[in-house]
Amino acid sequence: MPLSKAASKSISIYRESLKKNSEALFVSSVNQRVTPRTVEYMLNKYDVHPHKLRHTFCQNLFDNRIHIETVSKLAGH
Repeated sequence: MPLSKAASKSISIYRESLKKNSEALFVSSVNQRVTPRTVEYMLNKYDVHPHKLRHTFCQNLFDNRIHIETVSKLAGH
């Protein structure tokens, strides 16, 4: 997934702020790696499904006039 320089910088700042040096990008409040089950629980809590996230991502790109071939590549088609 391509990241802008601003997003990359924000991620670096976030990772530096973690109390424990971890390879994981997403950590819990107790500095443990977030499990797939935790992500599934959070998505279900807000009635969001991976397909809906994917569709929203692609729709936002399309709405911002990103070329359809680029959207297709980013969607993995």
